[in-house]
Amino acid sequence: MPFVFLPDVSPLNVHIYAEDRQRFERRVNKDFDSTTNDNRSDLYSRFRVGATFKYGKNWKGQVEYENASDVIWTAARNYSTWNSNLSLAYVETADNGWTVDLGRQRINVGSIRLICSCEWSNVTTTFDGLRLRSKDWDIFGGKIGMKSTPAWNARLAYADHLSKTYGDTLYIFKHDDGIDIHTFDHTFTRSFGPVAFEVEGALQTGHESGKTQRAWAFHAKAAYNDKSGLKPYIEVNSASGGSSATENRTFDTNYGGAHGKYGIADMFCWKNMNQLGIGVDYTGIKNLCLHTSWNAYSLRDGRDAWYMSSGAAGASGSTKLQDPTGTSGRDLGQEINFDSTYCFSKCDSVQAGFAIFNPGKFVGNLTGHRDHEFWGYFQLNFKF
Repeated sequence: MPFVFLPDVSPLNVHIYAEDRQRFERRVNKDFDSTTNDNRSDLYSRFRVGATFKYGKNWKGQVEYENASDVIWTAARNYSTWNSNLSLAYVETADNGWTVDLGRQRINVGSIRLICSCEWSNVTTTFDGLRLRSKDWDIFGGKIGMKSTPAWNARLAYADHLSKTYGDTLYIFKHDDGIDIHTFDHTFTRSFGPVAFEVEGALQTGHESGKTQRAWAFHAKAAYNDKSGLKPYIEVNSASGGSSATENRTFDTNYGGAHGKYGIADMFCWKNMNQLGIGVDYTGIKNLCLHTSWNAYSLRDGRDAWYMSSGAAGASGSTKLQDPTGTSGRDLGQEINFDSTYCFSKCDSVQAGFAIFNPGKFVGNLTGHRDHEFWGYFQLNFKF
């Protein structure tokens, strides 16, 4: 009787999962004028269903579908938006110290100020392309796959060198309609006992809308890690703004995240701004994270716009928040934040927070009013 030798075939392991996130937001007095009713409520719903698979020691991947909707209530009308897309579809293999990812994937690089998946957004950002990773390098080339604001013609490439001694050195090339920008970024972190420091600086060159790009951005933070779970900190953020007939100095944030980086009310991004923040994080109670902070903001260039977290210039009603003459000043105002997260398990949590924004002289001089703006949210997260 002959023997039949079969190859050793590793089993294919598949895990099916589902995620559900519900968030209610309320923003009051968005135009800083209490005599008009521009209050808005949003019920954000995001549902994901997907599968992860693993084959042998070196192969794995993920496929995921995302459905996101927003039900909106305003004084003028009630309406809704909806987005449905394949959010993830990639395969990954590892060999000789390198990991290769090919397909649609979520990417978070460094401090996520320049490239991230923007998980806070109801429609996240994913990237289509090839990613190579090792202990010292993270390299990617491709395009935008899914985004809350479509960027069909956008192309992106980056190379990030990781060093525990010297910090992370990141190069980004961004191409889009009328845009070819090179960003050189370096992040350095160091701890001295309970005190932790982080510094990040970025320079940009290239061309945007027919002008030469010459821009910069800076971040610095010092935090004290107390054994009780208290973590007081102070930070500064700044980014260039302004332009001339031939030069653009407004920093381009590429595809980075802003929520929680410059306040939680999503009224600022790393673009034509100065920020001073003083706050405290607390993790002394199991499964509970608390955050509170005070932040002061100003324009870097008084003739350029005030840019919101989306990267677009803000508005007060029909008035664009920009004074090309610069005579309205640079004082944007102050924001007080409180944020909290309680985790029932590794996958399930509840979050809540609020912010109060006190507009500065710039708003009063430009619009004639400067009443407080209020924002709050409540969010539930589940994974099955």
